[in-house]
Amino acid sequence: MRNRSQTISGKPWGVRYELVSARPCAVLALCIAMWSCCSVHEQPARQTGNVMPIDTDIYVLIDRLQQLPRFDPTSLRQVFGVTPRQKDDPGNPYIRIFAADVGEASPVQRLELRIPADNAAATQALLILTIRAGRGTAIDEVRRRFGPAAGVELPRAAAPAGTPTYERYDYPWGHLTFGYLPTDNRLREVIFDRK
Repeated sequence: MRNRSQTISGKPWGVRYELVSARPCAVLALCIAMWSCCSVHEQPARQTGNVMPIDTDIYVLIDRLQQLPRFDPTSLRQVFGVTPRQKDDPGNPYIRIFAADVGEASPVQRLELRIPADNAAATQALLILTIRAGRGTAIDEVRRRFGPAAGVELPRAAAPAGTPTYERYDYPWGHLTFGYLPTDNRLREVIFDRK
């Protein structure tokens, strides 16, 4: 066993102690960095295949979707954890329609993506999110968050009962539209219309 006067790496213990005690912040930072580095590896992985955990807040989902450079099945899988499947016959040769049911944890029940077919000239995409029953946010809360709408589309007189009223917000990338029923003023649909 060594005594305090013996050296390690050519320096006496006392000198080594003074070096460490002179920089307590550096030692603390090193300990925290080592602890956090080790603790990250000890936690079980919560995601696989580049899929982020599913968000349960509609506003977080909207923010994440606005940040996507484009809408396609792969990018939507990263947000919702499901891969939209292409419908066999959309009835229009100029668009492709993809749809998926979303897991129970999400406020979104179903998503539908409409993008131009390979031979179509348009570059825009339309993403329709159907909000799960009982999980719709009050439209007044949406208005507080997004401000006054750029436009409002009321149901036509011939529209069937249960047709939503839509409030549109304009952005450089396109339009964000919120659909709600005037009977309960709860959010039913969120529509991204990208240019």
